[in-house]
Amino acid sequence: MLLLLLFSVDVQAVEIASVAIPPSVQVENKTLHLNGAGIRSKFFFDIYIAALYLEKPSADDRVILDSHRNKRVSMFILYHEVGKERLIQGWESGFKKNLTDQQLLDLQGRLDRFNAFFVTAHQGDQIDFDFLADGSTRMFFNDVQRGVIEGYDFQQALLSIWLGSKPADKSLKEQLLSRANCKTRERRSAAPLWPISALLFAPWNHHAPHSTSKMDSKWDCRSST
Repeated sequence: MLLLLLFSVDVQAVEIASVAIPPSVQVENKTLHLNGAGIRSKFFFDIYIAALYLEKPSADDRVILDSHRNKRVSMFILYHEVGKERLIQGWESGFKKNLTDQQLLDLQGRLDRFNAFFVTAHQGDQIDFDFLADGSTRMFFNDVQRGVIEGYDFQQALLSIWLGSKPADKSLKEQLLSRANCKTRERRSAAPLWPISALLFAPWNHHAPHSTSKMDSKWDCRSST
């Protein structure tokens, strides 16, 4: 009889596309925890990893968008080069999909300033957006602050690109919301032959069986209801 062996994955070991995703970050002296992470793909190419950090885990997109708590979205660039203009086109497309004409008009000056923060990104670069409780949004490129945009309306507009009703990538949205309610499934190469159930279903409360093999964790989203 096959015993169902459940174990938990140490979040410090979470790795996506060979990139280590921190389990928590510090923003304004607050510890934010990884809520979910996944890959933004386009035309079969992996462009970047997005990771969402919150003070309290949530799988409710509306709650996150409306919250005035500190948040962070980190982007880890996977593609060999993403030009500045391509980045700006992506932001503009995301804003247009999720905002009304009036909202775009009200935000236009700030959107222009936001676009000016960007430079061409390369594989290994990291872009961070800190959404602060005072309504400001800070943008960092490889840990260097590039600028600040004011307003909760801007915060919500930017977050909507990932979490809005028309996100840039529906699968990525699900992954960003998954950490609160989901387990992980793992792929291991040259790993010990643990029971298949141990590799597919993993709660988050205990350490995984020891293995020196590379781990590539994917977020397996399930409803909490």
